[in-house]
Amino acid sequence: MPPRPFANSWIPGLADRYAKALYHDDVEELGLFVDGRQAGQLQSQTEELRNLIPPYLTLERLGYIRVALGLEQGEYDRQRAAHILRGAKLALMMFALTHSVEPLHRRRGIEDVTVDVDIPSKILPWLFLAFSRPSPLFDLETLGIAAMALQSLLSHQLYRNTFNHTSRSLLPDVVASWLVIVERDTEDIEVENPSSVVNISKVEAFHGLVVRILEQDALGSTFSKVLESRSRDVAGALVGSLVRRGFTDVGNRTKLIEDNWFIYLHVAQVTSQWPMLRASMLDRDIIGVTCRILRRFARRELVSKDTTIWGELLSETFRLFIPFFRGPPAVKAALQGSCLLTVLRIHSAYAIAHSQSASFTTPPDSIDSHVFRIMSTIRGYAKIPSFHHIISKSLQQVEQKRAARNEPLRLSGKVAEEYDAIRQALEKYSTVLPLLEIRTQCAASNCSKPIFKIGLKCCGFCKMLMYCSSSCQRHDWTEGEHRIHCPRLRASQIQLAPHCPLKYTDMAIVSSSYIDNLHRAIALWQEKKVFGTDTDLAVVDLGRGIWPGHIDRIFDQPEYASDDMQPWRELIDRRAPARGAKASPYVLFMVASWPLDLTNMDALVAGQVKVQSFAC
Repeated sequence: MPPRPFANSWIPGLADRYAKALYHDDVEELGLFVDGRQAGQLQSQTEELRNLIPPYLTLERLGYIRVALGLEQGEYDRQRAAHILRGAKLALMMFALTHSVEPLHRRRGIEDVTVDVDIPSKILPWLFLAFSRPSPLFDLETLGIAAMALQSLLSHQLYRNTFNHTSRSLLPDVVASWLVIVERDTEDIEVENPSSVVNISKVEAFHGLVVRILEQDALGSTFSKVLESRSRDVAGALVGSLVRRGFTDVGNRTKLIEDNWFIYLHVAQVTSQWPMLRASMLDRDIIGVTCRILRRFARRELVSKDTTIWGELLSETFRLFIPFFRGPPAVKAALQGSCLLTVLRIHSAYAIAHSQSASFTTPPDSIDSHVFRIMSTIRGYAKIPSFHHIISKSLQQVEQKRAARNEPLRLSGKVAEEYDAIRQALEKYSTVLPLLEIRTQCAASNCSKPIFKIGLKCCGFCKMLMYCSSSCQRHDWTEGEHRIHCPRLRASQIQLAPHCPLKYTDMAIVSSSYIDNLHRAIALWQEKKVFGTDTDLAVVDLGRGIWPGHIDRIFDQPEYASDDMQPWRELIDRRAPARGAKASPYVLFMVASWPLDLTNMDALVAGQVKVQSFAC
């Protein structure tokens, strides 16, 4: 008979059944408690259930498992080790079920009165062992349970602070275990025996853990650096899992989209807030893959037969796709993936289906709002020369579908109006380039030549300053300050906009458009200053107009990572007026909310605009 470490234990408030389980070290009975809690049958016994946890997670038991793993010297019985490990797994599951605290409570300063400050010291040693020692004893199910327990631990600010100060070294092992789970889950998609497939709840537990750790605080910042150090592996695992779930099989009704794809797209969107992870996601074609799932949605190629949830799935997919859909490379990749035609097909098909059935819970206006936002971004890029060809090709595809005899596209409302606006913008700006005469100056301080047309050459290293000749560039390098600023400019551009490779002619067109509307920006800024509005820049966005703003508020948006602020502050310092000169506001040039250039307004007013592309 196994030893009874709880023979002298008595926890006040426990029913005889609980006490008996502890007395006999009855792991199977503990499993029944876990099942009851999961089924919602033991909600009122939360405190009693929490008291069950510590006896199954003692350091004595942990030491026994370490001996069984060969980490320490000693004798052990394999059956006994398996018994202890099952008890620990169930206790961790019970902890996950009874200690979760919603993040909203922390933000409101509400603390859980039942917090046990000693819990981390009981839980963390087991988690370290589970994540760092892959073995037959610690299978994928155990890793999933450990992820659930750690997610619950980090849901409370007190435990989160403790973990951040004492256990941050566990984070690389968490990432490694997460990638193992994703890889195994992806490999087992086509396995015929369902019992051998990783339980999707364990996959969800790991994804939930990643999202929980990435909350905006010191721990989230540390974890983001760990993820970025393995950005290629993370992107490859997430995008690869989407591909294997049928995201690329457009038109193949024998291989429909798997039901559990959403969590992978969600985590891909969350992790892409950081520059290196976003770059890796784009390299792995997250844009093209997501465009293909939208195409499958337009065809209703889904596993689920419940068409009433079609609108909900579309809304959620659009919500996750739109944060990826920003910046020139992402927009270009989406257009190459027939994004415009796809969203218009969704608009048309959903409107028709909704009119024919009253069972849809998502109104067409909700879908159209996402479609309209994507189209307004495309309209902004229709004003940039390097996008003219691909947008023109997209419009041709749409016109062919509108003229088709079978199931023609039917555009209506604001979507139809925005489509016409895209066509008009393309027609207007495609004729501007041959006639454009941009006003710009050579960057060399000693150059007295008149203002030049397009054709200036940029510095080959930083790609930010323009020169009329090689002699002017050499003079600015040897006699001017560019030798000092060039490395900083290049470093800043890599941090600032690693996915914004606009050409000089693109920026020339953009700047010309801004200059044409500059008087509106000046008047707007002066008007707001009179009324005391806290404004330090005028935001000029292609396709979205002009409005006053403050740089801190501009970048206080979900689509911008916190690291985006510092490079822009450096630009402000470099472009500030000379000492003693009157301060003037800045103009932030943007295209569809993607920052391109930040220029001092006085320089623009004087007509001395240096067209500088902050791009690789």
